[in-house]
Amino acid sequence: MAEIFVRDLVFVWNIALIQPDLKTQKSECRLTKEHNLEWTVKLAPGEQRELVVKWTAEYPAQEVKYSSQKFLVGNNRKF
Repeated sequence: MAEIFVRDLVFVWNIALIQPDLKTQKSECRLTKEHNLEWTVKLAPGEQRELVVKWTAEYPAQEVKYSSQKFLVGNNRKF
């Protein structure tokens, strides 16, 4: 079994995190004081997991943008 560590920066300004829901979901993900999302995932040999991040951001002129990111970890993949 391997332990994989994934980090993604969450900007401070007007960002609303949609997924993962850090308040209600019991997950391997946490938000650090430096505004990084961090996962520690244990994977069996050959196992892979998808880590999804969804968020909205306010831009000037009160426009709202939406973004989604997926991280595929495991199965000897390189980032």
